[in-house]
Parts: sequence; C-alpha cells; structure tokens
Amino acid sequence: MTPAPHTPKILAAPGAPALLATSIIARLPLAMFSIALLVHAQQLTGSFAIAGLVSAAYAIGSAASAPLLGGLVDRRGQTAVLVGGATVTALALVGAGLVPRTAPPVVLVALAAAAGAASPPLDACVRTLLPGIAPDPDRLRTLFAFESAVLEVTFVAGPPLALAIGAIWSTGAALILSGATLLAGTRAFATRRASRRSPATTPGSIVSPQALNSVSRSLDAGGAVAASWPGTAAAISE
Repeated sequence: MTPAPHTPKILAAPGAPALLATSIIARLPLAMFSIALLVHAQQLTGSFAIAGLVSAAYAIGSAASAPLLGGLVDRRGQTAVLVGGATVTALALVGAGLVPRTAPPVVLVALAAAAGAASPPLDACVRTLLPGIAPDPDRLRTLFAFESAVLEVTFVAGPPLALAIGAIWSTGAALILSGATLLAGTRAFATRRASRRSPATTPGSIVSPQALNSVSRSLDAGGAVAASWPGTAAAISE
C-alpha cells in the first residue's frame, strides 16, 4: 500500500498569512485608482480627451519609474522605498480627489503622473520574499500559484469597487480612499520582518525567466482590464 502523496499547505509557512494579507490590502488600491483617475477626470472636466490624457500620464509615469524604483529597492531594501512611494502616491491621489472644478487640467495630469511614478513596486517585492518563507519547492510552487490567483482577483474586484464608491459618494472620495488604503496596506506590509530583512538582489535577477513570465502575465491582465476603461467611463457618464 503506497502512502498518499504529500499535499503542501498553502499558508503553513511561518509569516505567510500576514505577509500575503497585508500585500493584498496594499495592492487592491492599485487596481482601483487607475480607473478612478479616468472617471474622476472625465466627471470633473466633462472631457474624455482630458480623461485619457490623465490616464496616460499615470501609465507613463508608472512605466518610466519602475526600473528606478527597482534599483532603489536593490540598494536600500524594500521598506524605505515602499513606504516612501506609497506616501507620495497617496498624497497625489488625495490632491487629485480634492482638485476643484475650476483648476486647469494640467493639475490633474501632473498629479496622475506623480501617482504613477511613485507607485510602490509591490508585486515584485512580494514575490522576492516568498522563497524565504517557503523554502520547500512544493510549498513554494503552491504559494506562488495562490499569490498569483489572489492578485488576479484584485484586478477584477478593484475597478468595480472604485466605481461603486464613486457612485455612492464621489469619484474624489474613491481616489482619497484608495490612496489611504494603499498607504496603510503598504506600511503594514513593508514593516513585516520578512520585508524589513529583505536582502539586495543580484544584478541579473530582474531579467530571470520567472520574472519575465510574471511581467508578461501582469501585462496581459492589466491590458485586458485597461481596454475596458474608456467604455466603462462612457457608460457611467450617460
């Protein structure tokens, strides 16, 4: 009689539940305020052109700063970079949420660019910590799969949540709440022992096959969600 194969427990690794829970709270707003910026800009200005410009400024700022933030994490560790980025992003989102209708559109564009440029690289930071808390290969594979599945759920749940807050209160409130949640969640994650003790990565690690595969999957999911935003904003405005 052969023994039943060992099934690794997803969250049995010490520190895994708290680390993943705080990372999920921190990353949910990232799926919220991107569409919230678009809808808020359209409702504030009445122009889809300006709303598209605001959304583009956020996306370009995020893409341009990603290598720089990754380099800072390599040199200084996760905690300072994550907390600093989340603080700047939260302030930019609060500012965007409080911008009066009389303000020139360039103010929204600048705040969106700042929010994108300072967005903390949470996905990469979370995944670099998982091998340290689950060194067993079977458990690590399961933990990576679980983390990826939960991340996809945030991509699906974030935009409707932002739109619901905007419908119940205001689009500005959605931005302010997402910024506050991002800051609180990022601080909770970045002050976990695993994040505070994260070592610097080797120069070649960022282009490993695993990292490229992760980036590819994230771009596929993000592109699919982003493609629906203009239509969503148009439907809401009618």
